[in-house]
Amino acid sequence: MSVDRMRAELDASNLAISTLAEIELNLKPMVTSPPAKFEPPLERWTWEVEVTEPSEDLDMGGGLTLVEVIVRNEEKEKETRFARMIRASMPATSRPD
Repeated sequence: MSVDRMRAELDASNLAISTLAEIELNLKPMVTSPPAKFEPPLERWTWEVEVTEPSEDLDMGGGLTLVEVIVRNEEKEKETRFARMIRASMPATSRPD
């Protein structure tokens, strides 16, 4: 495996993990979104989010939602996906005491 390929894999993983963390911290909304570019110097990379809401057919239990972050670099032909079950946060005004 070449150094460039390893670097691309590491970059993709780091971008996906940090994007998922931003969603968990409510810095990015937990909604399905189309591809968007990262800010420079990472503008060759795009990110998108796919959210699968809990349903009666697919019992994920405990109010958890499946959130998947997809990071791509078309130039390097690289795609990385990270998914995690996340509990949708409640607005501060509706939290029980």
